[in-house]
Amino acid sequence: MDTLTLKYNLQEISKATIQFAKELTWNDFSDNFCFVIMPNVLDDSDHLDNDERINLEQRKEELNKLLTIGEVIDRLWFSEKVPVWINVSIYKATKRKTIIELMTSRRFRKDDYMHKNTGFPPFHIAIPTPPYQKGNEKFDINWKHNKFKLKFHAWLWRFRNRKMIRKKIKNAP
Repeated sequence: MDTLTLKYNLQEISKATIQFAKELTWNDFSDNFCFVIMPNVLDDSDHLDNDERINLEQRKEELNKLLTIGEVIDRLWFSEKVPVWINVSIYKATKRKTIIELMTSRRFRKDDYMHKNTGFPPFHIAIPTPPYQKGNEKFDINWKHNKFKLKFHAWLWRFRNRKMIRKKIKNAP
C-alpha cells in the first residue's frame, strides 16, 4: 500500500463512519473532521520490532492530539508499512467539528493487514454503543463524555443487582 491509497481509504472510511453513525445516533455531524490516534495497548511487548516500539512511543506522546488527515498519514505510514488493523469510530461530534478516533494495532506490515473485505483496508468501522442503550433506539454519540450519566447508570445497575453482588461477596474465598 502506498500513501495515496492509504489517504484515499482513510477519507472514504471516515465518510462511511459518519454516515453509519448518523443511522445509529441523533447527533449532528460536521463534514469538518479531524482525527485522534490511539494505539490499542500502550505497553511495550516482546512481539513488537524496533520500528514498532519507536512508533508506539511517538503515539503515546500525542494521545488525544487533534490531527489533520495529512498528519495522520505521516503517522500511519511508518517505515513504508501501515498498522495491521485500524478501528474507526466517532470520538466526539458537534455541529462544527467531528473528531474521528483511529484505534490502531501496534504492529505494522507492508501488505499483510486485515479488513481487506471492507474495501478500505486496513480500516474497519467500530461504533461503540452506550451500556444503557435499549434495543435499536438512537443514542448520543458523545455518551462517553457524559460522566454523570455513566456513573448514574453504574449505580443503578449495582442497586438493581445488589442481592447478586452480596451473594458473590459472601461466597468469595
